[in-house]
Amino acid sequence: MTASEAAIKLEIARLQADEEEKKHARLLQLKQMEIDEKERERKHAEEEKERERKHAEEERKYAMEEKERERKHAEAEKERERKHAEAEKERERKHALEMEKTRVEQNLLDNTNNPSPTIHKWERLCPPYDEFRDIAEYFLTFERLCNLHHIPDDHKMTILVAKLTGSALDIFNNMPIDETSDYEKFKDLVKKPGSRSRLKNNEQQNKLSKQ
Repeated sequence: MTASEAAIKLEIARLQADEEEKKHARLLQLKQMEIDEKERERKHAEEEKERERKHAEEERKYAMEEKERERKHAEAEKERERKHAEAEKERERKHALEMEKTRVEQNLLDNTNNPSPTIHKWERLCPPYDEFRDIAEYFLTFERLCNLHHIPDDHKMTILVAKLTGSALDIFNNMPIDETSDYEKFKDLVKKPGSRSRLKNNEQQNKLSKQ
């Protein structure tokens, strides 16, 4: 082999080596590009997943806030209805008391315009209750006069309420409407320890104020 041939053969080998090296570099570059693409896809998937998680979290938070607003609105509406019902009930109670008061006053007026011997004796013998007197003693006098003059049970409160003052009248005004004509119920309420104590205190204060 001549020197020229050997040189050509070496050049060919060098070129082949360079080509192999370039080919290997291209393969490495393609591999890196593939790795980079997969990394970008992974990051993109993670970012998409995070966006979906945040979106779902915001929707859940909004749903909870909406539910809380609805709950508060329902509670407020329920409270308004309760207050309205209480106010309506109170208006009805006051109206019924006014009607009862009017009825009693009318009865008294009718009795004044058309006095009967029984009512006349009642007005003369049973003065209005005042808090200087013991309520139990007043009840006793009242019941004896009712019995003496044949006052029906269903008329007792009609007569008695016109005689009441102070705490005794307050107790009557606080009775349920459907019980205001029940004499025995009124007497039981007045005889309760708390009511008796209040009436006693009023009696003592009234006596001291007169001294």
